[in-house]
Amino acid sequence: MGRLIRFIEQISSFGSILGGIILVFIMLLTIASVLFRLFGSAIVGSYELTELVIVVTVGFALVYSTMTRANVAVHLFYDRFSPSLQKIINIFIISLSLCFWGWMAWETLRMTIDRGWIERSETFLLPLFPFRLIWILGLSVLTFLLLAQLIKGIFGSANK
Repeated sequence: MGRLIRFIEQISSFGSILGGIILVFIMLLTIASVLFRLFGSAIVGSYELTELVIVVTVGFALVYSTMTRANVAVHLFYDRFSPSLQKIINIFIISLSLCFWGWMAWETLRMTIDRGWIERSETFLLPLFPFRLIWILGLSVLTFLLLAQLIKGIFGSANK
């Protein structure tokens, strides 16, 4: 289990760095697009490029936020519960997340297999297949992380 978590942490770290670089690219592209529009022109395909590359950032941001427990949590009531009830709530929430993200990964994989190499972006005619694979990778890593957290939650201590 420890090796799986370390592997997920390595993938998440790489994905976070890559996602940060992509966010800077998106920011610069957006600024350039706005400036070009001020002068009556536009950058062709800027929306499409943003749409395609944001997949990397979001896919790995989900993993990173789950791994570091940086996602939204409501502690107003949660902290008042007993440790055993907190453990039950954690197991329920992780199970629900595992089912949702696992289903999302499965459906994206199924859609990618069904459509294969056929689909392309509208402006640049880039194949969507690699971007879908990146999304599936991010969701799969997230699913394995949630599974590891569920196992740790069931057999571990009552703490978060």
